[in-house]
Amino acid sequence: MRNMVGLVLSFIFLANVLFSQDKTIDGIQRSSTLSVRAECKEKQSIRFRLFNNTSWAVAVSTFSFYLTPDHVRRVTLQNGRTVYLMPNDKEISSLFYFTERAEAHGKERMLVLGGYKTDSYNSSWIGSMDSIFFSIPIADLKNNTEVYVPFNFEWEMTEQGSFMPDGPKHRLYFRFPDANNSEKLVECPTSTVFTPVETAGRIDYIPVMTG
Repeated sequence: MRNMVGLVLSFIFLANVLFSQDKTIDGIQRSSTLSVRAECKEKQSIRFRLFNNTSWAVAVSTFSFYLTPDHVRRVTLQNGRTVYLMPNDKEISSLFYFTERAEAHGKERMLVLGGYKTDSYNSSWIGSMDSIFFSIPIADLKNNTEVYVPFNFEWEMTEQGSFMPDGPKHRLYFRFPDANNSEKLVECPTSTVFTPVETAGRIDYIPVMTG
C-alpha cells in the first residue's frame, strides 16, 4: 500500500511538471495549453489572438491554405510527416470558429449555432509558441455568446496524414467580454492580413495592409 501511495504521488508531481509549466514570453503569461485574448476593436468586429502555448504544433481548420512564398516555415510532426506552418502573429481571415447562444422560444430554450465554417476546409498548422489573429463580428458576440475553435494536437494525426473521424476533438472555448477580455479595447492598428491570389494555376498568399 505504501508503494502504491508513493507511485500515485510521483505521478501527480510529474503531471504538474509536464502540464503546469507557465512561461512569460513578451510580457505575456502563458501556460502549457491554448488560449485566446481580445486584442483590439475594429469598426464592426473584435480582433482576437490565439496562442499555441504548447510544445507541439496544433492543427486548426481554415478555408484557405496559408503559405508565405518568401518565408516558408516547415515542421516535422511526431508521425514523421513534414507540414507547413501558418505565418506567426498574422491575421488569418478564414479560421473556423463556432458560436453557441441559448435563446428562449416560448417555454423552451434552444441552442443557436453560428460562426465561420464552410463545406470544405484545410488543416492549417500553428507552430509551438506561435500565435495567430482572427476577427469576429461584434454582432456575433452579443447575448452571452460562447465561442470555440476546434483543434487537434500533432500526435493525433495518422501516418497517412489525416485525423480519424472518431478520434479526439478538442475545443478551445472563450467568451467575450469576460475577466480577460475587457470591452475597453483600443482601436486596431494597421495589420497584415494574408489574402489568396491565384498565380500560374496555383494559389499563393500575399500580405495586404488593412486598418
